[in-house]
Amino acid sequence: MQQTWAVFANGTQVRVFWVDGEPLFDAVGVCEAVGLHKVEKALRRLDDDEKDTLIVEGLDGQEEIPVVRETGVLRLALVGKDEYARAIQRWVAHELMPNAMDPKGARLEYEREQLRAQKVGLLVDLLLGFEDRLSDDAVERIVTTVADVMLDKH
Repeated sequence: MQQTWAVFANGTQVRVFWVDGEPLFDAVGVCEAVGLHKVEKALRRLDDDEKDTLIVEGLDGQEEIPVVRETGVLRLALVGKDEYARAIQRWVAHELMPNAMDPKGARLEYEREQLRAQKVGLLVDLLLGFEDRLSDDAVERIVTTVADVMLDKH
C-alpha cells in the first residue's frame, strides 16, 4: 500500500492510501477539509461502498484508520460547512445537476450556438470595420474563418 497526500483547494492536506490502484482518503482529514467536526457522525451518512477502514502501521503499532472513497469525498463535501465545501455544492447545484438532468444536451448545444454566433459576429465586425485596410488575403482568411465557425470547425 502506497501513501501520498492530496491537497484540497483550501490548503488542507489529506493522506491518501492507494490500495489496488484505488485512492482511499483519510476520513478525518477529509472531514477537516470540508468543515465537518464530528467524523463518526459524518461517516454514518455514507453508504458502505463509500467508506472503509484500513489497518496501517503507526508510531504505536497498528492502528485502524477510517477512509473514504472518491464518492465518499464528494458526498461529505456536499454536506460540508466551509467555503471549499460550499464551492463544490454550488458547482453540483448550478453546473453538474442541470447538465445531468438535460439528457439530450440541449443546454450545452444552446451555449455552443451562442458562442458560435458571438464568434461570427466578431469576425464580421472585424471584416466590416477594417475592410478598406485589409489585404485581399486577410479578407479571404476572415471569410474562410467565418465559414469554418459556422460549420463548427473552430
